[in-house]
Amino acid sequence: MKFRFRLIEDVLTEGTKYDKKASQKLASSGLFDEETSDKIIQSLFKEDIHAFVHSPAWLEKYLVGIARMIIEEADGDRTKAQRFLEECPSVFDEYLTWVKENREKIGADVVDKEFNETMHYQDVKDKLDKIREERDKESKNKLSQMNFEEKSNYTLVPIDSYEQMHKLYGGRATGDGSSDKYAGGGGTAWCHTNSESTYDYWVRDGGKFFVLQNNDWQNIFFDRESNAKNPKDAYGNSLIAILVDGRGRLSNATLRCNHVGVNSNADNQYKTYAELSEIAGFNVKEEVGKYVEVIEETKMPIQYVKNVTLLSIKGVILFPRQVRTYGGWWWLRSPGVSQTQASGVNAFGTIDPFGDDVDDDSVCVRPALIIDPIPSYLKSGDIIKIFGKEWVFYNGGALLMDGTLIKMSFNKTPQKGNDYETSDIKKYLDHWFDQSKKLWTAWERGIITYDETMETQKSIDNYKVD
Repeated sequence: MKFRFRLIEDVLTEGTKYDKKASQKLASSGLFDEETSDKIIQSLFKEDIHAFVHSPAWLEKYLVGIARMIIEEADGDRTKAQRFLEECPSVFDEYLTWVKENREKIGADVVDKEFNETMHYQDVKDKLDKIREERDKESKNKLSQMNFEEKSNYTLVPIDSYEQMHKLYGGRATGDGSSDKYAGGGGTAWCHTNSESTYDYWVRDGGKFFVLQNNDWQNIFFDRESNAKNPKDAYGNSLIAILVDGRGRLSNATLRCNHVGVNSNADNQYKTYAELSEIAGFNVKEEVGKYVEVIEETKMPIQYVKNVTLLSIKGVILFPRQVRTYGGWWWLRSPGVSQTQASGVNAFGTIDPFGDDVDDDSVCVRPALIIDPIPSYLKSGDIIKIFGKEWVFYNGGALLMDGTLIKMSFNKTPQKGNDYETSDIKKYLDHWFDQSKKLWTAWERGIITYDETMETQKSIDNYKVD
């Protein structure tokens, strides 16, 4: 497996220094030598985790916590570390962005110490799940109550290529080295227009860019004093780069001042369609839906769910790449090229029929639920909420988890082979399904609270097969 990080000679040319404690910690684990450890940390810091860009110096200390989690997830295995490094940047990016916005409110010492000393990677993901759920619920309620009657001064511009993005908003359009009126004296163009490789990285999994533009944006200029107080001023809101994933879900929405903002602690993004709609004066979610299918969550009675399994190679082909892609590698139930290998899907959504060693416990479990009957209202791409988790429907009567449960081996020992019916992973899933169905049936009947149900579900998810 190859690293996707840049060569150390490349990252050092940027000139930004950082505390070496993180790379030293990683090197001391023995997973990588000093040079490789330094390359990994610098790549995470300068390119792969966008939250570090235009950020306060204190955020750099979080690299130590990231190094610790790399070591924990690797558990002494370099291959596991490499796979984790493919998966983790987007998770850390989202979490650190949240930290920047909430650190002072919660307490700097508490947040910093928790991440660097006690949090595990799964804790980070669990926290993000809760943040997203609360934010999405609030946004949906707020959007449903909005009234859009006045004529809007904004236009939603769909972006189909980097060339279009750069032509409309790059170069002298948003940056002029001879004047400070556009970019606070920096002379640099809007960062979203800087490089085709960056653009390709953002849309690699079926994502799409839109720009929410104030129709008078070319006459709205950067004001240092105003931006220092509030990056969501007239200049910041004059151009907003909106990125949605392949199912129309909002990934991020970044202000025009992102690359020139003078207050690095400030919030320079919008997180919900409701916030964007309030700025635009029209329902941005509906407008996005004209170009990308916006998938809404659908509830489904538990009695429709009959069983759990792993998808086969034949079954997973029904799901498009943007759905198959989920950070880390995950198992399929089909045999691999030899008796001691099972097939899977890699971090970029590519099906691997040759397979991985069955005793590799760094591969994710991404189950599929079998439903019967298939409700007539379901269509391909729908998101279903069952057992407190989201699932994606794509024909054939199976729901693929929109996420993963745990990482575990297909079988603990290679001698057990790659037959799914007798595997450790099937034992785990059968137990998980039986206990989850009982648990959520009790919740539906009002026997236990939602919070108690979610807490118990975590224990079920982390069940270990003897």
